[in-house]
Order: sequence, then structure tokens, then C-alpha cells
Amino acid sequence: MKKMQMAGSVLALFWLICGAVGCNSTSPSADADADSDGDSDSDSDGDSDSDSDTDSDSDSDSDADSDTDSDTDTDSDSDADLQPLRIEAECAWGSDVGDCNGAVEGGTNANLPGQDGADSIPLLKDGEQIVGYFYAASWLAFPGIDLTGYTNVAAYVASDHAGGSFEVRLDDAAGELIGTISVPNTGSWTTFQRAEATLTAVTGVHTVYLVSADNGTYNGDLDWIEFFAEDGPEDTDTEDTDTDTPDTETVDTEEQSCDGLTATSGDQTVTVQVGGDSRSYILHVPTQYSGTAPVPLIIDFHPLGGSGDNERTASPYPAVTDAEGVVMAFPSGKTIPTWGGAWNIGPCCVDGPDDVAFARAIIDDVASRACIDRSRVYAVGFSMGGGLSHHLACRAADEFAAVAPAAFDLVEENEASCTPSRPITVVSFRGTADPVVPYEGGYSDMVADHPITFLGAVDTFEKWADLNNCTGSASDAGNGCQKYASTQCEDGVEVMLCTKTGGGHDYGDATIAWPILKQYSLP
Repeated sequence: MKKMQMAGSVLALFWLICGAVGCNSTSPSADADADSDGDSDSDSDGDSDSDSDTDSDSDSDSDADSDTDSDTDTDSDSDADLQPLRIEAECAWGSDVGDCNGAVEGGTNANLPGQDGADSIPLLKDGEQIVGYFYAASWLAFPGIDLTGYTNVAAYVASDHAGGSFEVRLDDAAGELIGTISVPNTGSWTTFQRAEATLTAVTGVHTVYLVSADNGTYNGDLDWIEFFAEDGPEDTDTEDTDTDTPDTETVDTEEQSCDGLTATSGDQTVTVQVGGDSRSYILHVPTQYSGTAPVPLIIDFHPLGGSGDNERTASPYPAVTDAEGVVMAFPSGKTIPTWGGAWNIGPCCVDGPDDVAFARAIIDDVASRACIDRSRVYAVGFSMGGGLSHHLACRAADEFAAVAPAAFDLVEENEASCTPSRPITVVSFRGTADPVVPYEGGYSDMVADHPITFLGAVDTFEKWADLNNCTGSASDAGNGCQKYASTQCEDGVEVMLCTKTGGGHDYGDATIAWPILKQYSLP
């Protein structure tokens, strides 16, 4: 088992693959072919390959790279590697310009018509690095932003309650709405999380207004905003020819019809039959779901003693994913004495029901009601629900594109039987002071007659790295996370462990998990 280097620098190895192409003569008679240029091929474009463009690669475009798209990177997608544009919130005033990377050199102070008092406009806080006190209709303006190519916006926000949101508008506080960022409950006004939203396609340079929505509450404190293009992971193949198959993260939804699927926004309890048992789940369809194009599905599994109803209320995911129209399912486990709802993950914690079959049945049932993309189904869960997420990654990788368990590890009793059918991305969340599932692992008999032995957070992380044939050492991914990157693991998957020092038995961070999960689809 590989040993994770939790601190220190990470050595990145880059292999340069070179091909000798020879030296062309400037004499037409020296190239030994039948044309009149000075190269050694049979075309007349003056380069040394056999296609008809003017670069020196063997594809049919003219961008001088080795793929068939029109950008200048070496993969076969068309993202041209557009870099994220991050702007510190305080730069809306033109102050602290060094933190703006030159993106903003002036700005407009926030404004709140019709309100009085110190809390009526956003104010600088925490050493003038944070902007807070956003109330209804207050705003920040960021001039000179070229939005061409950007598909998403992110904000680093803090709030002690849910329900807040920021509207992204063009050229005026009441201008065209191009996106809405929902602010989750981050736990406190000093705990910041990344929140994201999709943008309506926009080109050209604009003054971008971040407008505090009228939600009857303070909408959150803001550290920075970021514009980025979401195109999924780059190609990870080592050969790029003109006949490459499409990237596995490129989802072809044009041929999937949404006709006859009648799901409407809201929550409803749905019952399915699994092996003679009647099982139920909460189907959550956000108001942003249009039903006109396939969307991802997230199945969120509750902790021991919970239910689908409880998890629908407690889950951190809807606040992050609703804006993208993502459909969610919140299943209920079988009831056991003393505890209530529980899941069957093999050695624990309820006998009888096949919860892998239940998960597959949910996918089938949701697909009969809502327009979901079957290649982009994800499992998440808290505590024992996280355990079932691990279990599904081991046994249903043909249905789930990626998983994000929280506050649970793999267990020794069925570690050997974890044989996923393909490499799969796993994003785990753990607290070092977890009193229920110890970070270091160990024996647990919390559920009578179903004792288990946890591998521990780090050994679980390394086990998934082994199962995914990851190479090298883990690197620091920020936010307390360590990861094996897509370039290190088979089929371009990732393995990540996010550790909260001093953290207890806590839910995972959806603002970290979802941007990673949604990049992956079934091959």
C-alpha cells in the first residue's frame, strides 16, 4: 500500500516525448518527393507532414498541435485552457489592487437605495479583506470584465444560515440576470465555502454587478468571486491522433429524448419494489429543472437512524446543486431495533435487504420520471450513508460515475471483496476528532450483533488509490484536502481525502465535492 505524504513538496514528473523529423533542405530538388516545396512529403503545404494544413503536425487543422480541434492545447476538446479569473471582493472599490491581478483598477461602492444605517450597505470587514453586511438590493460592481468563454461563476462565502443568494447582473444593478449564486449555511460568519452557479452565455467586456437578493436576510459575507469555464478534465491519453474517440467526460445528450417524462419541481415520496420489498425514497426536483435536457442525478444516503425525509432537510447538496437543475433522490433504509433506518453494507448493519439493488432500482425509477443523464449518476452520504456510498463504489461502478462519502470509511470485514468494475472517483470527508468513526480506524460494535472494524481515513484513502492504480504520492489540494490527481490514476479518475482538523462526525462539504463529481461520467 502506498504511503501518503501528508506534508512537504510533491515531485511532479513530466515526460517529454520527442520525434525526430529531420532537416528539410531549402533546395526543391533535395526533398525526394514529387512536389515543388522543400519538404519530404507529397503535399504542397511546405511542412513535413502529409496533411494539407500549414503546421507540422499530422492532423487536419492549422493550430500546430497534435489534435483535431481548433485550440492551441494538446487535447482533443475545444476549451483552449481558459484560465479562471478570480477577483477579491474588496477590489470592487479599486483598493488592494495587487490582489486583483490587474483585473480591476476601479470600481463603484455598494449602494442600497431606501435603507439607512451602518448595515445598509456592504462594508469592509476582517482587516479590509472581506466584504459583509449584504442586505436586500445592495451590490458590488466590477468593471472591465471580459466574460467571453466563461460558463460558471463561483463565490467564496460565509453565512450562519441558509437562504441567501447573490445575483450576477450585467452593466447595472438592475441589468440582465446571467446567474444566481445560492449561499449555503457554512456554519458561521467566519467559515467560508465555495458556492457555484452556471452563467448564461455572454461575450465581451462588461461591468459585472453582484447584487444581494431580496431574501429578507443578510445574504452572506464575501471573500472573492471567480469566473471559470467548465469543460471537464483534459485528455489523459498519451497518444493524440486524428481518430481519437471523444473524451469520457464529454456527455452527448443530443440523442436522448425527454419526451413523456412528467416530473415537476418539488418533493414527493416514491415507492419502488425491490426483491419483493416495498422501498421508498424522496424525489427532489428543483425549480431550475426544465425537463428539456438531461441533468445529473445525485442519490444521497442518510446516517444510521435517519430517513429520506431527514436527509432531504439536512443534506448540504441541494443548496449547491439546485441552481444547476440537478435532480436528487433521498432513500430510506430498513428499520432496525433501537436505531431506526439502516443500510446493508455487508457485515453491517441490517440483514436481508439488498441496498445495491435498491440503489439501481432508484436510478431506473427516476429515469422513468425525470430527464436524467444515466452516465452522470453520483452517490453521496453521511455516516452510514457514506458507508453505503463506499459500498456502491465497490459494487456498482457501472451505474455510479463518482461518489462522495462523509464520516465513514471502508471496513476490514469486506475490504477484500471491494472490486469495482472500473476505476472510480472517490471524494471523502473526515474529521480528526470524530467520536463515532475514529479517524485512525478501529473496532466498533455500535450496532449489536454487527461489529465492524474501520480501516481509518488515511488507509481508506490509500486503498482507493490502490484500487484505481494511482501512482506517485498524494498532493495538497487545499481546504485540508489531499489527492491523487487525474493524471496519476487509471482512466483519469481522482481520489481525494478532505480532513477537518478537530472536526467531529460531520457532513461533507458539497461546495468542494460537487465541482469534482460533476466532471465525471461513465465511460
